[in-house]
Amino acid sequence: MKHSEELEALKLAIKTEQDGRKMYLDASSRVFNVLAMSTFATLAQEELIHIQVITDFYESLKAGKEGSVSSKIQEAQSYDLRRKTIFEAARGRMEKTVLSDPDVFNAFRAAMKFEEDGANMYQELAAKTDHAIAKKMYDFLNIQENEHYRILAETLNYLENPNQWFNEQEKPHFEG
Repeated sequence: MKHSEELEALKLAIKTEQDGRKMYLDASSRVFNVLAMSTFATLAQEELIHIQVITDFYESLKAGKEGSVSSKIQEAQSYDLRRKTIFEAARGRMEKTVLSDPDVFNAFRAAMKFEEDGANMYQELAAKTDHAIAKKMYDFLNIQENEHYRILAETLNYLENPNQWFNEQEKPHFEG
């Protein structure tokens, strides 16, 4: 990929992450379910990290430097830690997770589609670029988008089937 094409791809990536942040903030303010609010708010915050990582790389390439991956990448938490944080934040208020918002499922499905599209975009960009650092950043973002998808899917599964989710996740021991 030529230098100018790389810069354009990075601008697209920044715009995509900004759109994702806006979508999550909007969704968080529209839903009444505590777990849904927590999930969307957490993902909106993570989009800020993605925006900063891409912007730092973009600015260094634009300035004619080799570019480097931002130290912000280190701030990205593991999937398990993010999942735990989201569920822990809502745990004390789980009685409010009873669905009172008919559009919450649609919001999750739309967000999952957004993350799936983002992961595909970063996978394609990683395949097209000849820049080793850009490839590393696109691979990181692809992993992040896939993890966001998993968080959304798991939260949706909980909201749709809390008893089944509990049995799968908590693996209760039944005595007979």
